[in-house]
Amino acid sequence: MNEKLWYNFMEIFDNKDNLKSYYNYYLAIVNWVRKNKKFFKKEVLERNRLDVLLELDPTVYIVDNPDFSLEMELSRIGQDVPASINNFAMRIGDTLFELVSIKSGSNCPKCIYDELRYIFTVNEITSEEKVALECNSCGWTEYIDGGKWNDGTVKAIPASKKDLMRFGIIKE
Repeated sequence: MNEKLWYNFMEIFDNKDNLKSYYNYYLAIVNWVRKNKKFFKKEVLERNRLDVLLELDPTVYIVDNPDFSLEMELSRIGQDVPASINNFAMRIGDTLFELVSIKSGSNCPKCIYDELRYIFTVNEITSEEKVALECNSCGWTEYIDGGKWNDGTVKAIPASKKDLMRFGIIKE
């Protein structure tokens, strides 16, 4: 892992405006990744869903209360240099996903410890759209009714409040 790249990323925390809101923080990370995209192979971006997260409209997707405090973010994300560019991309992807994930309130039935988050899916063959639940820790995916996911290959992005309203999962 290129240590200079890591320390360059850590400069996000030098600008206090970046930590004034979750929106600002999301934009700071996204803008940094876009400027430094050449250091990340396409496969690394895709594996960590950064290709998707970089394209989301933060005015639609940023959640009101992610599961972390901006005041504690510097210590949460860690000051140690990641072991690899993939580990670095994973940290960035996990942080961005946390900023845009609406949690379901249900724990994962497979690993038990993580709360399932809503995702919006589009079947790559049929174009059918669904909202599903996914575990960030182990990747378990299930239908809203709790049945194990078996819809094959889909494009998945975080579900927005609008998606959840459209599918009748939440009301305005």
